[in-house]
Amino acid sequence: MESAVMTSAVMSSQSAVGFQQMRREVKEMKRRHAEESADGLALMTSSVTSSYSADCLREQSQESAGSLYIQTQERSDVVEEEIQSQATVHQQMLFGDSDSKTMSFK
Repeated sequence: MESAVMTSAVMSSQSAVGFQQMRREVKEMKRRHAEESADGLALMTSSVTSSYSADCLREQSQESAGSLYIQTQERSDVVEEEIQSQATVHQQMLFGDSDSKTMSFK
């Protein structure tokens, strides 16, 4: 009977050790799964952030290009007016014509 009790005690002890080992393995699996989920979430967040940043940069670039175009047009108009004004002054100096605005250069 004593050997049956000892056998039973050994088996119980082995079962307890096996159960504890199984619990550790389950905890480790859960920890790894949580890490993988966190890594996946970080990757998705990074992708969304990069995509958002790219969209914002594209919009800013388009806005800047539009703004530069408008500024260039405005400067072009100012330069054209200045050239016309100088041409008028030169024409008046050359021809002594006070009504030089009616003359055209072609």
